[in-house]
Amino acid sequence: MTIALMILVWALVGLVAATYVGYPALLWLLSRFHSQSKGVSAPQSLPVTLVVSIHNEEAVLSQKLENCAALKVGPWPFTVLIADDASTDSGKETSKQWCDNFPELF
Repeated sequence: MTIALMILVWALVGLVAATYVGYPALLWLLSRFHSQSKGVSAPQSLPVTLVVSIHNEEAVLSQKLENCAALKVGPWPFTVLIADDASTDSGKETSKQWCDNFPELF
């Protein structure tokens, strides 16, 4: 019985060691032998889209959109997508006004 338990414990220790030591070591070894293409480069600018979901947000919508317009996301193209969930207030008109004033952003 004790031999079976020792085998089980060491098997579990081996699984943990393989997970935390063996797998990263395998990935490191594979990365040493894998050659990267010299002619292909990663894109320099990835687009960033911020989704703003609104539903009866008339009271705070202008402040939210003003905060969105003030965001700085580095060199990446940045757009804001406004999704209206059947608002019953004038949130849709407010968002349309912002879209008309800042067409490059919204």
